[in-house]
Amino acid sequence: MTTDQFSVDGLSAIVTGSSSGIGRSIAERFAADGADVVMSSREQDNVDPVAAGINEGDGGRALAIECDVRDREAVDAMVETTVDEFGGVDVLVN
Repeated sequence: MTTDQFSVDGLSAIVTGSSSGIGRSIAERFAADGADVVMSSREQDNVDPVAAGINEGDGGRALAIECDVRDREAVDAMVETTVDEFGGVDVLVN
């Protein structure tokens, strides 16, 4: 059974820790379902290939951002970039 009630199509999401594991799976699923996804990791090199894979596939767009969520200024910058690129933040997964 499919329902539009839980659709993420056209939404923007920030998924922290999305270079591997559960975070990566969540980001990939959101993008496959049409969301624009900001993926963050403490190491840019870890998240760049994941975002590139999403951008080359079908579905939403992905933007990779290096962000240590323990650093408030880095988090603020990530949110600002998300708003600038995708018009807002609809979903936060951390």
